[in-house]
Amino acid sequence: PGLVRRGPGAGAPIVGELFRVSPAGLGRFLAALPAPMALTSVELSDGRAVVGFSCTHDAVDGATDITEFGSWVAYLAASRPVSTS
Repeated sequence: PGLVRRGPGAGAPIVGELFRVSPAGLGRFLAALPAPMALTSVELSDGRAVVGFSCTHDAVDGATDITEFGSWVAYLAASRPVSTS
């Protein structure tokens, strides 16, 4: 999934994961990160800013907007077929 930054007051909270990564590890990760993915400043619910994922606006043209689910995990759970056995 790709997060796209919206203007102030726009968008919605999204549940994510927070990892502790060394500066060297982050550099290696960034060097291997394919376009249109990018690293950017992400604001957490407690007001802290951390390094997080984003993607370019043009990368989401025609993509499914899963914001209403609140997280990638919730979207995957909602889109799985229900087993009847």
